[in-house]
Amino acid sequence: MITLNYYNIVIFHLNYFSGKPSKNLNEVLARLIALDGLPMSVMCTSAELREGIMARGYTNIPNSANTVRKLILEYGESVRIDIKNIIGDMKTKGEKFSITIDEWTSLRNRRYMNINVHATSGRFWNLGLVLVDGSLPAEKCLELIEKKLNQFGLCLHDNIASIVYGASGKTNSFYTDTLFNLNF
Repeated sequence: MITLNYYNIVIFHLNYFSGKPSKNLNEVLARLIALDGLPMSVMCTSAELREGIMARGYTNIPNSANTVRKLILEYGESVRIDIKNIIGDMKTKGEKFSITIDEWTSLRNRRYMNINVHATSGRFWNLGLVLVDGSLPAEKCLELIEKKLNQFGLCLHDNIASIVYGASGKTNSFYTDTLFNLNF
């Protein structure tokens, strides 16, 4: 079974039951996998599910889990591009952002750092999970944050006004060692 371990798919505008397809097939597949927790293989093997998708007007439903995965990743990339464009427009208008960060450990004992960007207008976006290998001193944490922010056209030193770090035990050393050195 193929799973999306390292990819975070951002979903917009839930509207499952419209008469005509208002979303492309990639978005529908991403919603079924991410929101409903369906395995990708079910998209290829379930006759009922395939008939339901076809009844909504979609054609060319993939027959392999690899193709489903490819379509979902394409949709995820298009969403990331949209987010980057929105953030870029807000940056040109002089908007500042804050970020919230939290660590998470999976059942397989893999550590991840989640990064959310918040605009002063109240909008926010999840930039996705970053895999954390080994220990996470403040310098490495900043490096991972900066790398993820750069993917969305943001710079830690120019565009970010504040950071909230949610990992207990890391908070004090992270703030004192790093953030005060960045002149926040």
